[in-house]
Amino acid sequence: MTTRQFDPVFSAALRNELEALVDAPKPIPAKGLLLTLRKPQVWISIVTAAVLVAATIGLLQVTHGGESAPAGRSRVADPLTSITNPSSSGYVAREVQTLLHVSATGPGAHDFSVPTGVTSLRVYVNCAPTGKSGVGIDGDGKVSGECSRVSGLSYDMPIDPGTHEVEVTVKKGTDYTLLLMASPAPTVSTGALIDPLAQVRDLRNPDALVGDTSPVLDITRTAGDGRGSASTPLHSSDRLRAYFVCRTSSSTAEAVVDGHTISGCMNSIAHWFDFTPRSATLTAQVDPTGDSALLVVPAPKGAKDSPANTTLRYPKAPGTALGRARGAGTPVSGTYRRPGTSIVFTVSCRGTGWLEMTTTDGGTTTRGTACSALSPQTSGFGGDSKDSSLKTWSVIPHCDISWTFQISTDD
Repeated sequence: MTTRQFDPVFSAALRNELEALVDAPKPIPAKGLLLTLRKPQVWISIVTAAVLVAATIGLLQVTHGGESAPAGRSRVADPLTSITNPSSSGYVAREVQTLLHVSATGPGAHDFSVPTGVTSLRVYVNCAPTGKSGVGIDGDGKVSGECSRVSGLSYDMPIDPGTHEVEVTVKKGTDYTLLLMASPAPTVSTGALIDPLAQVRDLRNPDALVGDTSPVLDITRTAGDGRGSASTPLHSSDRLRAYFVCRTSSSTAEAVVDGHTISGCMNSIAHWFDFTPRSATLTAQVDPTGDSALLVVPAPKGAKDSPANTTLRYPKAPGTALGRARGAGTPVSGTYRRPGTSIVFTVSCRGTGWLEMTTTDGGTTTRGTACSALSPQTSGFGGDSKDSSLKTWSVIPHCDISWTFQISTDD
């Protein structure tokens, strides 16, 4: 790629168990975190995945800031180990530029420097024993949540170059490891059509495939080419994985592989479809709306057949609805106005995957939690009750899910 380095984020080898149940008469919301912001402009992303402890650092370039490295507290897992290990559910899969990496006994405060060119940072904090924790920078934008030795607080927020102070609020005597890093690049390219095979093989990519990536079938179409089709003999009946990408995100573009319809596409390999071939000859057809590519490779070991992309019903959401969307493999965005001091996300999905969600008030991800249409997940974000300006929200789906998203007031 020449327009943007599609540097990474989540190991495609790690996939949650497939859930085939689609609808339920009375979904039970799962409790989420309510985040209180002193300033509404602070962006937040709470990583709900458990951070696995694994070694093997070396696939990513890690550049360190001027602060000291952790002292190696045995009770607390180092988040840097997790985010640089492809076998971890916390894998960031991009160049990791650390701004601060330190272990201490809390509560505590640390100075750190932000170089020119860095406009946003990501915060990770793990602690032991488990308890409530808070992280604030320069006395503003404090966020609180549950913290443990392997899964703690993680969020993104804007930052200016220069010297800053970060304050960690935990119960006295609590050990913690704090990591501040420059926020990773976006997960969807805004440039030319990506090469899906190159991205599938690049372990710096969030959705790279670990294992055999020998292309079984590849169809590339440019704007104006119209419908394209291809077929190829198969030498085995092993499960396959299909990636459908397009330069401009489209919910109407479709690809049909071995009789399976893949709905929606984006300029990313974040959306795929796993299937077992029905015959000795694989056939595929692409009906694009512009530049697009369809790639079929062997599915990773342990993969299961994907459920069909379907339109899910919206589960019940609290408060007053501010916006909502549903779909499969396409990013969706919209606008809203918040009449109160806080908002709530309600999300559901079918299949194996997760949603990446951002708003002007805050953002979150369902990564690391089981995909469910029966038990919707909820997350809450606070803000300024006097701010009635028009705000934006966006949703990026990953893996092979059908999903719903609702944003509402926290009544």
